[in-house]
Amino acid sequence: MNDAKIIIPARYASSRFPGKPLAELEGQTVIARVVRAALQSRASRPIYVATDDSRIATEVESQFSPTEAQVVMTSEKCHTGTDRLAEAIQTLALPLGVRQIVVNVQGDEPFLDPTHVNALLNLMDEQSDLQMATLATPLLSETQFLDPNTVKAVVSQRQRALYFSRAPIPFDREKTGTVQPLRHLGIYAYEARWLLQMAALPPSPLEESEKLEQLRALDAGIAIGVAIVENVVPIAIDTPEDLERARLYLRAAA
Repeated sequence: MNDAKIIIPARYASSRFPGKPLAELEGQTVIARVVRAALQSRASRPIYVATDDSRIATEVESQFSPTEAQVVMTSEKCHTGTDRLAEAIQTLALPLGVRQIVVNVQGDEPFLDPTHVNALLNLMDEQSDLQMATLATPLLSETQFLDPNTVKAVVSQRQRALYFSRAPIPFDREKTGTVQPLRHLGIYAYEARWLLQMAALPPSPLEESEKLEQLRALDAGIAIGVAIVENVVPIAIDTPEDLERARLYLRAAA
């Protein structure tokens, strides 16, 4: 699957941290770090950044050549990353009559591991009937297991998602420890044509209850493949406090 495209939704007007894609992180902006990591994966070039803000566009265009990364300007009316991705697919006129794979990498993940993107693409290669796939990682902390801000994934032996929840699942009734709890990672691969269909669907009751957009796909009967990965740096930039945590992490790792 050499033509898989990475599209990075990046908006400036975050309610919790306005301008976070342009926040400086040890000499690089957050969005530049995400793009550089994505360029190390086996997805095709250029990487696309979908944004509604000219400041983000200027940063990307100043840091990367057009063969490395390009900007797709999208509407300010996009409510979710999925909406922005769908608009970018239409703007780029990606082919819908073939199995065109698009990877949604979040613009606030400066510690993106390119091998994790590859794991996602490998799963889409191996299971050619999948229309969508995502990632999960072993959840080792009971604090995170009980935290509603940590999304849990329950996965079948065929690497298919059974459910995603903010609740602590699966419940180990007999305390056997035979099932490893998993934390969901918000990176997705889609068939482009399915993503457009998903974006057009209304939010499902489960999605609205849990506030998890991927439940819309499960409600629609779509199988979601899940690749299990390890060595995840658990720092996404959602708040100024996260940015400081990221700086401390980089300084400690230097």
